[in-house]
Amino acid sequence: MLIYGGEHLYNSHLKVRDCLGDLRIIDFETKEIKTLRTYGDFIENRRNHGYCLFANKFLFIYGGINSNGRYLNDLMNLNLETAKWSICSSEGQIAEPIAFHTMIPIFRNENRNIYDLYKAFDLDYKSKVNNFSKIKEEGIYVFGGKDDQNNIYHKLRVLKLGCYPMRWSEPETKGEPPAARYLHSMNFFQDLNIIIIYGGRNDQLFDPIFSDICILNVFNLCWSKVTLFGLGNVPKCSHSSTIIGSKLVVFGGYTLQEYACSDLFFLELNQDLVKSLNDKNKFNLGDREVKEIEESDKIGANIVDNRKGDSEKFQRSFAKMRVTYLPIPMLGSDKITRSNRKKSTIMNLN
Repeated sequence: MLIYGGEHLYNSHLKVRDCLGDLRIIDFETKEIKTLRTYGDFIENRRNHGYCLFANKFLFIYGGINSNGRYLNDLMNLNLETAKWSICSSEGQIAEPIAFHTMIPIFRNENRNIYDLYKAFDLDYKSKVNNFSKIKEEGIYVFGGKDDQNNIYHKLRVLKLGCYPMRWSEPETKGEPPAARYLHSMNFFQDLNIIIIYGGRNDQLFDPIFSDICILNVFNLCWSKVTLFGLGNVPKCSHSSTIIGSKLVVFGGYTLQEYACSDLFFLELNQDLVKSLNDKNKFNLGDREVKEIEESDKIGANIVDNRKGDSEKFQRSFAKMRVTYLPIPMLGSDKITRSNRKKSTIMNLN
C-alpha cells in the first residue's frame, strides 16, 4: 500500500496545519511501514490531491492544497523503480487549480512494460487482448473536484499518455452526467467495463451529501444511473472504496450528522447474481427478515443507549480541542447506525 501526502495535526501555537510530502509503503507480508527516499524535481507538500498508480510503476499526483491553503494545478509522477519525481509536461490542461477530485487509469492493457511515458506505447498486445476495442478513450480519467473559488465540477477529463507533451482533453459523453461533486469515490470494474462513481458532496444543493451511484460505460462513454436493491441509498462522502472480486467495498466517510462507523458496505456488481438474489426476494425484505432485523435492532438499541451517555460526553470533550476541515457531526445521532444493519446492496443496470 502506498500512502502519499496528507497533513499533520493542527499546531495551535503557529495556527497552521502543515501538509506532508513523503511517500510511505506498507508491506502486508512483513507488516512493516517504511518511508521511500525519493529525489528529482521539487514537489510541494499537499493534501486532498488526486492520485493513481499506472502500470504498477508510475504514481501520478495531480492538484491538491498546500500548507498555506493554496489550491494547486500541477501534475507529476513518481517512478517507483527509480524513486525519482518528475513534473509532467502537459498541454490543454484546465487552468484552474483543483482539489478533492478522483483519478483512475483506464487502459486496454495496463500491464505493459513502459519505460517512457512520453513515447508511443507498444501496440503488439492488440491481437492478444480480447477487450482491445472495449475502451473508447485510453488515459487517466479525472472527475469532479472543487477549486479555490468554491466552484464544484462534474467535468470528465482525460490525460493522454504516450505523447510529448501529455495532452488533456474533455471527451464528449452521452447520457446525463452525475451532478457536480467532490469527496466522492471512483472505481473501474473491468468485468462490466464501467466506471462507478459513488457519493460525494455539493454544498450548493439542499441535500449536499449524495447517495447515488452513477456509471460510465468506457466503450461508448455513456452515463447511466442504476437501480439498487437491499440496503438502498446510503449517503456518504470522503469515504474509501475498492473493487474486490465482483463487489465494490466501501469504508468510512461522513454525512452532515455523523462520521461513519467502522462497518464495511458491499455493493454486488455481478448482474447474474443480482438477478438471482432479486428473483428469490433475498434483498427485497420479506416479513420474516423484517422481524429478525427488528429484534436485532432492539438488542442493538440497548447497547447503543448504554453507550450513548459516555459517547456524548467524549464527543463534547473532544469537540473542544479538535480542529477539522470536516463538518462537526451533531451529537446523539444513531439513526443511520441502527437502520443500516443489513449492509449488503446489489446493483442492477438500467
